[in-house]
Amino acid sequence: MHSECSQDLTARVFPAYVGLRPKWLLLMALSTAAISCARQRHVCLAELRDAHNAPTESTVRIYLDRYGAYYPRTDVPVLFSDFFDPYAEGDASSDDAYAGSLDFYFTGRYTTTSGDVAIDERAERKERLSALYGAYDIAVGESPGLAFDQVQAAILDSVADELEVLLTKVEHKELVVLVHGFNDANPSGDFARLRQAVEKHLTPRKPVFLEVYWDGLTANQGSPSSSRIWGRAQRNSAYV
Repeated sequence: MHSECSQDLTARVFPAYVGLRPKWLLLMALSTAAISCARQRHVCLAELRDAHNAPTESTVRIYLDRYGAYYPRTDVPVLFSDFFDPYAEGDASSDDAYAGSLDFYFTGRYTTTSGDVAIDERAERKERLSALYGAYDIAVGESPGLAFDQVQAAILDSVADELEVLLTKVEHKELVVLVHGFNDANPSGDFARLRQAVEKHLTPRKPVFLEVYWDGLTANQGSPSSSRIWGRAQRNSAYV
């Protein structure tokens, strides 16, 4: 759904700033061991996003849903129960294709069995849209889906701008990208240790970090193999 946005970020940040080309890129993929149960397997990153307090002088964080859509900033709430209960049926363990989709959560945009794009219009969705578009100063207009795509582009630009500002402040223009593996609902501690290790290795050079959080699913403290999340996590990883 939104892999084009990820590609746009790559194009903006990695290959060529005018006078700001990073000398190298270190990509670290973390695969962590077991977490599981018979609950929702997809991961809502809203609480993690809200709780994070990254060192702003060196780190930018970005959060993606199962389809690669970017989470909005912290003043736009994403409620776990509604995020995973797309049709308000009282079941937040749903494995529906639109459970865990930011696009559907905000716009109600979905594809019918005949392949047409339709909108699920609910009163609460209009309130979410109003908060989302207001935060990014975007008019809703006739097409909520189009406005959502404009918000995604605005988030992308904001991340690229943050990275650009940080890279202008360091001499060597080195950007380190940290991406976690599947079955890891909160890799914050791993990322913190990696930042420390990389900074120590590069001393006295000071790199800029981009931490990427995505829906790699969770086995909820159970066995990843018996919970059958590996294949689905692979599909989600295509949007990172």
